[in-house]
Amino acid sequence: MVIIKRKLVMIIIGIIIAIFIVVILGIRFHSLSNNGKYTININQKDIQQNLTSWGNRSDTITNPKLIDTVQLGKSNTYIAYFINQSGYLGIAVMKEGPNKHLRISNSRYGSNQPEYYGVKTNKGNYGIIIGKNANGVIHSIRAELQDHSFKYKVKVPQKNYFIVTKQLPKGKVKTIFADLYLFDKNNQEIKPN
Repeated sequence: MVIIKRKLVMIIIGIIIAIFIVVILGIRFHSLSNNGKYTININQKDIQQNLTSWGNRSDTITNPKLIDTVQLGKSNTYIAYFINQSGYLGIAVMKEGPNKHLRISNSRYGSNQPEYYGVKTNKGNYGIIIGKNANGVIHSIRAELQDHSFKYKVKVPQKNYFIVTKQLPKGKVKTIFADLYLFDKNNQEIKPN
């Protein structure tokens, strides 16, 4: 009877060890597969290299030149804004992985006129406004979200190219489109030509 109990205990211990090994290997495999997706170090040089590789995948973003990178608050989302070979501004949305590296999830570009982009993060939604302000005329911009009765005004940095980010209130989930109104230093609206 004692021998049968010992064999049963040894079998149970063997099963527990086997389960433990399978769980550890599964966690390690999952970790390695996720880390392989997030390969960009958080520095301008690596972001530029990966942005160029990303742009080479299509004909639309040729030779992007990174202007700057900003983290959206304390979220896992970064925005790289760039100018392409044709002189158009764009953004690349990058997510931070468990290994503290980034991957590009999508990119968009438009004209040099101020443009609005809505971005979802793990810490809420953000409104992103990018544009060109070479002559320094634009002092502030009011964004009015089209799907909500929400608007906000932001000051524009006096640089050739700018990016302004704003965390949106909770519940503003449809953040894709906004009407933009530009103002000069006297708070007079700048009308498009």
